[in-house]
Parts: sequence; structure tokens; C-alpha cells
Amino acid sequence: MAMLLLAFLGVMDTLELPEPASAIFATTDGKLGYLSRTGEEILIKEEKGWKKFPLPERFLLVQRILVKGSLCYILAERTLRLFDLRTSRKAVIAEDVDDAAINRYGELWVLSAFNLRRLSPLGRELEIRKLKTLPASIS
Repeated sequence: MAMLLLAFLGVMDTLELPEPASAIFATTDGKLGYLSRTGEEILIKEEKGWKKFPLPERFLLVQRILVKGSLCYILAERTLRLFDLRTSRKAVIAEDVDDAAINRYGELWVLSAFNLRRLSPLGRELEIRKLKTLPASIS
């Protein structure tokens, strides 16, 4: 989705970021956002420019950034953290995470050690699915 948005913006016009970015993402609302090069703030493109949201932690290497409304989820160092962009509150949602995704309802899907878990926006476990391993003959 982010690549599609970037390709669309590339056809329309060149988008210049106000400062260098360490990660670019798209929100569930279809807005473009990025993590600043210093890893200390999130910037989201609004109609009248870029809106800055300071983060209570500094991130240099991130695997995934998910944003739904004012809730921002950052997957870094196999830990999924939740940040409320309005209040700057933070919480650890899950640890030992391989990957994560968010749907339009704000539910998180977290992959961890052959388990796929569906979490509420605040991290409560709603469902867990055990994934099967591949037979050794296939790999």
C-alpha cells in the first residue's frame, strides 16, 4: 500500500520530505508518514503540511510502523510497542514478534514462532492460530 501511494505521488509530483527519513509508511487512513532520521519523532502528511508527533523512545532500526488514528505501533528488535501520539503514553504489546500487520478495524495480527495472534488495538489477545510446520522433505 505504501509503495502504491509513493508511486502515485511520484506520477503526480515529487514529494519532498522536510528532513531525512529513516523509515516511510502509510497509515490506515492512506496518509503518508515517516520516522525522522534521528528516530525521535513521527511525521504524518496532512492537508496543510506535516504534523509532528514526538516519541517517548528513540528508534534507529525499525522493522514495521503501523498507524491507526492516534495509535502508533512500532516493531523494533522483535518487540511490538504501542504509542499514543496524542498523550505520548507507551506500552509493550508483544515480545518475540517476527512480523505484524493491522487491519482497518484496528486489530493487530502478530506472527510469532508459528503462532498467529489477533490482538485488540490495546493488545488484548482475541484469537490465536497455531500454524503448521512444513515437513522436512519439502525444505
